Amino acid sequence: MLRRDFMKLAAAIGSVSLLPTWSRAALSATQYPSLPIPPLLWPDNHGKIKIRVTQGKT
Repeated sequence: MLRRDFMKLAAAIGSVSLLPTWSRAALSATQYPSLPIPPLLWPDNHGKIKIRVTQGKT
């Protein structure tokens, strides 16, 4: 019985180890929207950088 348990465990670990490779290949086929590149940040006269946070669009 111990040998059967070992074989079950080895098969389970082998199948789980293949999942990341398979999912990476499946997800790479989809195209993601390109993200806008923000302008460079420059400090003001006081050396502070002001960041405006806005809600994204879907």
